[in-house]
Amino acid sequence: MTFKEPDRSAAPGKARSVIESAFILLDLVAELQPVRLVDLSAASAIPHPTVHRLLRQLVETGAVRREGSRYALGTSLLRLGASVTPASRLRIAARRPMAELATITGAAVSLSADLGDGPVYLDTVDARSPARFVAKAGAHVPPETAQRRAHDHLATTVPLVDAGQVAVDHSCVAMGIPFGSSSGIAVVATLIPAPRPPNQMLAATRWAAERIAESLREYLSR
Repeated sequence: MTFKEPDRSAAPGKARSVIESAFILLDLVAELQPVRLVDLSAASAIPHPTVHRLLRQLVETGAVRREGSRYALGTSLLRLGASVTPASRLRIAARRPMAELATITGAAVSLSADLGDGPVYLDTVDARSPARFVAKAGAHVPPETAQRRAHDHLATTVPLVDAGQVAVDHSCVAMGIPFGSSSGIAVVATLIPAPRPPNQMLAATRWAAERIAESLREYLSR
């Protein structure tokens, strides 16, 4: 299944801060390196002159290095990367697939992992239409939900579905992601205010889980 690239422009009336824009660029450089300035501008929806200015500053600080017309992570960030936790690596690997999944489905998207005290939400993306349940980063994943059942049953081959069993007129699709021998799995899930999930939501959630797993493998192999 092929999905179109989402519109990455900022929400109307919501301006990005300089720091937020810099971190967006760093995430994209880490994922796409070595990458051209024009591709960073297109992927981030940040104007070309702003990307050029931020990259120049990041190069000066050693966070990014320039290789001809392309950019890659600099030595200062590579040293820091050695101390990044597995959960941080997971969030970085999942950021772009989660954004695309939210755009494709219009659903609320959440990422969770068991860090030692039961599954907790690591990151979330808001739904296009408000849902009754709003996941918050750091909160525990509620029992009986598809997302929690995916953790409990290590479901990495088929999506698990709630169709109104936990919250009336709300449906959820959850798909596991292999996440190291000691951590079991991570789970990406979609939630919409509808009694049953459409087939596209099942396919897109599975697709996003596969993308996250692939990005995580690439990230950990560097």
